[in-house]
Amino acid sequence: MGVKKRVQKKSFIKKEVEEIVPASTKFLNFFFRYAKESLTMLTIFILICAFFFLWNIYSSSQEKKARELFTEAYKYYSRAIDRGNSSDYQLASVKLNDLVNKFPRTAVGEKSLFYLGNCYYWVRDYNNAEKYFRLFIDKSSKKEKLLRKYSYESLGYAAEESSKFDKAIEYFKKAAEESDSTNLDDYGLMNLARVYEEMKKNDKAIEIYQKIIKDYPQTDYMGIAKSKLFTLKTHSTN
Repeated sequence: MGVKKRVQKKSFIKKEVEEIVPASTKFLNFFFRYAKESLTMLTIFILICAFFFLWNIYSSSQEKKARELFTEAYKYYSRAIDRGNSSDYQLASVKLNDLVNKFPRTAVGEKSLFYLGNCYYWVRDYNNAEKYFRLFIDKSSKKEKLLRKYSYESLGYAAEESSKFDKAIEYFKKAAEESDSTNLDDYGLMNLARVYEEMKKNDKAIEIYQKIIKDYPQTDYMGIAKSKLFTLKTHSTN
């Protein structure tokens, strides 16, 4: 008769414990790991919120200080426009330079680049005028259509004054791209025609003056356009 194999009580209990304990341990490990991860994520979220909150406070403070400096600078700028006094433009440019250097990342600081370019333009410092107009164009939003257009026009005038006629034409054409239409208006066309005259490209100038007369019958430049057209055609037939 075969001998029955006796089940060891100790080994049986051990097996039962091994089956129960790992399950509970896994659950506890999962719970604590999840709690730890959740706490970490919550901490990161709180830190991010705190960062943006403090950054907004800091940014608002910077914008406020920049506006105060701009108000001071604009007094000289406005006075310079009224009087045409170069010393006022120089004083305004000192204040604006200080603003731009101290608060370069503020909205006021970026817009001040345009006014700084204007200050240098009116005192005939065309190199610095070009520098700051181009900085303004590079940093400004596409929504700043009017100031961007004025910047390109001023760059065109500065290039024209320096006899860089090809660059002047390029800038005057880019000024048109800042409007809702890519076509040059009567003012832009007059600028182009004048530069072509200076370049002795009279055929081009005649073509543009004719376009102004045809496409803009109500333009304020009608008298000038007709006079220029008559003079150029007369010279071309002689």
